[in-house]
Amino acid sequence: MISHGYKTVTTAGTAVPLSATSQKISFITIYPRIVSGVSNTGQVRIGGLPLSGDSGAIPSGKGIPLNPGDAAVVWPLGATISTDLSTVYVDADNNGDGVQFVWGAL
Repeated sequence: MISHGYKTVTTAGTAVPLSATSQKISFITIYPRIVSGVSNTGQVRIGGLPLSGDSGAIPSGKGIPLNPGDAAVVWPLGATISTDLSTVYVDADNNGDGVQFVWGAL
């Protein structure tokens, strides 16, 4: 099964999961969100659940940074390994920026 989605960060500095519900995935491709031809205005970062000392954010210098126009991040997990889409988080420097993603499950 192949599916897709997007996630925007309403409040910059507050990381949000790509999915509100548990969804096992075998691969994911993530790239900066573009809406009606308009790119993000700042950097977004992909990571796991923020650490307790990070105040709910994925700070600069942590996670995988994606600047406007950057290429996709691809995580091929392999047929025998899966992860949960709800454990992948995105944070942004600006309100309303985010990511688009394509994922698959076996």
